[in-house]
Amino acid sequence: MENGNFRLLSVLDGDAMDSVARDEEIGAIYHLAAILSATGERNPELCQRVNVGGTITVLETAKAHGLRVFAPSSIAVFGPDSPRTAPQVTPLNPTTTYGRTKVTGEVMALNYWKQYGVDARGIRYPGLVSWKSPAGGGTTDYAVEIFHSALSEGHYECFVAPETQLPMMYIDDAIRATMELMDASVESIGPARGGYNVSGIRSPPVSWRCDLGEGGWIHLCVQARRAPAVPRLVARRGR
Repeated sequence: MENGNFRLLSVLDGDAMDSVARDEEIGAIYHLAAILSATGERNPELCQRVNVGGTITVLETAKAHGLRVFAPSSIAVFGPDSPRTAPQVTPLNPTTTYGRTKVTGEVMALNYWKQYGVDARGIRYPGLVSWKSPAGGGTTDYAVEIFHSALSEGHYECFVAPETQLPMMYIDDAIRATMELMDASVESIGPARGGYNVSGIRSPPVSWRCDLGEGGWIHLCVQARRAPAVPRLVARRGR
């Protein structure tokens, strides 16, 4: 961070978070700490402890200090009974631990608003991709890894089929959507609060090409490989 103070603390440490909120005189918490989808299925206990417990810590801190909160949700909240093009209001019956923690987060955001007046908002992000950041344990990690591997190895083995399309969003667009939501007036925020849908993109791996500038192009031959159990379950439905 070029401006402001940096403090490293656990999202589960309520006392430390309370101290930061008090000492730094902050006005809003952007709660981005989480165990992502693929990692969460490998360690469901940690996923629940961090994702649910961390959100409780943040909301309690916000309640005590009158802070606004951004706590992102995910398209992982949708389940097998959700329409393929999911509307804003639809049954939320996810099949993954990560998805269930995000449903819980949406419910808590609404409850803290109704019961305590905590202005908590969230977006149901698709997979977020960025060329600057390494993959972090999400289902769409392949969308980042595929290009790094193309440059370093000349090939990439992907756990999704060449024509599979998973929803994604470029990180700059996700940031813009986040800031627009947080800048919106309280009066304009509807009942969704903790989980607004946002449009992303769908692009199958087979269509991707890596532009190397003067070096020309790498034409990626996407080779499917056996996936870890969790990403296969999620990717099979195109989510």
